[in-house]
Amino acid sequence: MICNTETGGPGRREERRRVYRCSSHGTPQGRCGATRVPADVLEAWVWDELCIRIRDPHLIAEQIEHMRDEEPDPALVGDLAAARREIVKLTKQQERLVRRLRDTDDDAVGNLIEREIATIEEEKRHLQRMINDIESRLAVQEAQSGQLDMLADYCCQIAAKLETFEFPEKQLTLQAFNVEVRASGNLKGRNWHLHGSVPVLAVSSTTP
Repeated sequence: MICNTETGGPGRREERRRVYRCSSHGTPQGRCGATRVPADVLEAWVWDELCIRIRDPHLIAEQIEHMRDEEPDPALVGDLAAARREIVKLTKQQERLVRRLRDTDDDAVGNLIEREIATIEEEKRHLQRMINDIESRLAVQEAQSGQLDMLADYCCQIAAKLETFEFPEKQLTLQAFNVEVRASGNLKGRNWHLHGSVPVLAVSSTTP
């Protein structure tokens, strides 16, 4: 629903028709204000919009090319390289301090050196967390590009068969595109939004 709360599941039957309504209806906070949505009309709209894009391979091909032009993210790559260089620099500083600590007989000086070593160690842990985060984000970008390739192949395989799809095949197709729908209202006053794993699936339909 528009409020981002999930619906109560498959369309509910009310007055001989199926509708979607926000699950906030049954919560202590009460209804969110989103109106019921006619299930048959919404489902047909979602499927039609998805089919338009599946039948036009250029849309997904353009998105794949766009993602490849932007990957890997130069800012992330630069941050990763800088963090790795800083860890090397801090490690060398730490090694020098350890040698000084080993050579000193002054307890006061030794305590100061130990604190410096501990501070550097904390900085290194922070940088390593940063490195792990950046590497994960870069890995996600690479995986998304590969998934788009598979999705493009999938579109080519099913484009000519869409008219024959029954509910199980439609469900699998929606899942393949990670389709999400936010909706409120009927035909005369609707606010429907469709999103998926591919940006070209971002579609909205609104009426006053």
